[in-house]
Amino acid sequence: MDEGHREAYLEELHHRDGAPLTLLDAELKLVEPAEKAQFLARWSEAKLSLIQRSHPTPPERVESEVVYVVKGEEQKDYKGLDVAGKMVFTDGDVTRVHRLAVEERGALGLIYYGTWVKEPDLPEGELDDALTPSIKI
Repeated sequence: MDEGHREAYLEELHHRDGAPLTLLDAELKLVEPAEKAQFLARWSEAKLSLIQRSHPTPPERVESEVVYVVKGEEQKDYKGLDVAGKMVFTDGDVTRVHRLAVEERGALGLIYYGTWVKEPDLPEGELDDALTPSIKI
């Protein structure tokens, strides 16, 4: 997708009538080299395969090169890399990588392959009964 179409598409997303967007499907497929073509992720099979608040792709889909970026959380991680118009493959913090790769350098999006550790929302001990098995005899 060229920059003009990308900008128009993003503009259209921000001016929807307020109706919630409904996810119909999402998939990530390796297409080259042809002998290794395969699906890497399908939302219909694993709902966690899509980052929350992801923007939809245009109806004609998106096919692009993928650039591996080590972490991608710092400016120096992009030295010598051209990510414009490409997907960024990373295990870095998605918020930081999005800002640096997509917003600042024009990447189409992120493919995240790491694990995300998040602090629990509940204080310790809040769910003790759910965590400790109880046996009644």
